[in-house]
Amino acid sequence: MNVSYIVVNTSESEEYYKDYRFPEKFEEVLTKIYDNKEGDIVYQVPLENPSLAQLVDKDEFYNLQKPYNAVDIAPVEKYVKWIDENAKGAKWQWMNNQEAIIKADVDDNDLISAQITYDKGWRAYESLEKLKTKKDVLGNLVIEPRRIGEQEIHLKRVRTWDEWLGYLITLSTLGFLIYYFIRPKKENF
Repeated sequence: MNVSYIVVNTSESEEYYKDYRFPEKFEEVLTKIYDNKEGDIVYQVPLENPSLAQLVDKDEFYNLQKPYNAVDIAPVEKYVKWIDENAKGAKWQWMNNQEAIIKADVDDNDLISAQITYDKGWRAYESLEKLKTKKDVLGNLVIEPRRIGEQEIHLKRVRTWDEWLGYLITLSTLGFLIYYFIRPKKENF
């Protein structure tokens, strides 16, 4: 699932909700990189390809099934296999919180799986040409390249119409409240 680190709260942790019933199981398989001695431990997860961009098979994308819940193992295993089988060559570089560049050598049947949550505000461009974006079965962003070969894809998060509508509603509400509290009051006789 391209997770580089995992936080584990033991029984000594002040965290109310403990994610793992047997947190000691991580000691044997992962490298501990932080322990605050109060029950909170961070482990590093070894990744074959830690990039947030992965080249994946387009045909398999349409065969993936959405898991029913978190313990529906078969679809999750198929998804992980889909990502791991093609862990090749894509490089991810954040420019800021809203922009990234993906460099990849794309084959004919490749999609680019961006291991970030899909949002309708994400836009992907290659040489100023807009690319199609989709949501995969786990809700991550998938980009459909238009051509094969070396390419640099610019990923940018833009504001959507519903965000602008939210700003407009907020400003209207603030304007009404300001008017309501500073307008002259009518006196009752």
